[in-house]
Amino acid sequence: MSHPEEWVKWLISRPFGGQALVGKVIALLTSAGKGGGSKVQEAIGPILGLLGNRVVVEPPVNIVLGMNRIQADGSTSDPDVEAAVLAKLDAVLQALRQPVVG
Repeated sequence: MSHPEEWVKWLISRPFGGQALVGKVIALLTSAGKGGGSKVQEAIGPILGLLGNRVVVEPPVNIVLGMNRIQADGSTSDPDVEAAVLAKLDAVLQALRQPVVG
C-alpha cells in the first residue's frame, strides 16, 4: 500500500463489513519532513469526511521534522509540540460534545 487512499480503503473494510472508519470523530496529526505531513492530511481528510466522519481540521497539527522533536516512544520535551497536540485534543473534545447531524 503505497498511497494514503489505499490505506483508507483497507481501514474502512476492517472488520469485514464493519466499516471501522465510518461515523467517527477523527483528528489527523502528522509529523513528517519539512512540511510536517500537510499533504497527507490534505489527501486523507476529505476522503474520511466523505465517508461520514467528522474530521477535526482545526487547529492543524503538522509537526515539521517530527523525527527530531518526538522520541520513538511518543514522548517529547518540545513545548510547541505539546501545545499543538493539546490544542487538537481540545478541538476533538469539542467535536465529541456536538450533536451528530444527519
